[in-house]
Amino acid sequence: MNRLQSSTVALILAVAGCGGGGGTGSSDGAVSTADLAMAMGDGPPPAGADLAAATEVLSNVAGKVCDDFVAPDKGEERHWAAARLTPSKAPFEVTAIRYRLVHGSLPMEMINCKADLAHAIEVYVVAATAPPASPMAAARIDVPAGGTPMGKERMVEHKLAQPVMLGAGQHLFVALQYAGTSPDVLCVTSCGPGTADRNYWSNAEKAPFKWATLASLGLQTSLHVEAVGTAK
Repeated sequence: MNRLQSSTVALILAVAGCGGGGGTGSSDGAVSTADLAMAMGDGPPPAGADLAAATEVLSNVAGKVCDDFVAPDKGEERHWAAARLTPSKAPFEVTAIRYRLVHGSLPMEMINCKADLAHAIEVYVVAATAPPASPMAAARIDVPAGGTPMGKERMVEHKLAQPVMLGAGQHLFVALQYAGTSPDVLCVTSCGPGTADRNYWSNAEKAPFKWATLASLGLQTSLHVEAVGTAK
């Protein structure tokens, strides 16, 4: 079972907050925002009109203070976590993915969060509310090792090589593959309380996955994973 870390991280992330610019999230997980400027550990945001024209951030953590994170237990270091994101209107064009990682040693938690580890991101477009056992990725990003965490966190944003389009009744799953060797592992920031059917754990490194909700594993939290895009 994966585990939720919280008590020490609350001190680290209490000022940072989350939610991609704040605002009030709707019941379907979408939040509108006009300001996408964020302090990111990987340098300045992508230039051009792609992000400047974006009018919506799909998020399950909007308006919340993120003081938790989800990390893999020993033997789960290559498992995946996935967040289901749903636009308020369709069609919706996704142009970028972003997420927040914790960085630093937490002796009391016996874990060393490594935000600079190489890892992978996949994006799935499906009509179901749970990710498929053998998903077909609409986009994949292999993130190299490195990056510059800002203090105890790293906000990562990736512009998609090709936009991903969501139609009516479709959901976007953003899946992140963990990395490292326990206790030196990737740690993804999360916010509680979570939405039960929007956050999943793969229970496997490779497909076919046996997805389970974080809530079913006793983790009442939502992953700080977001999608940036525009309703068409």
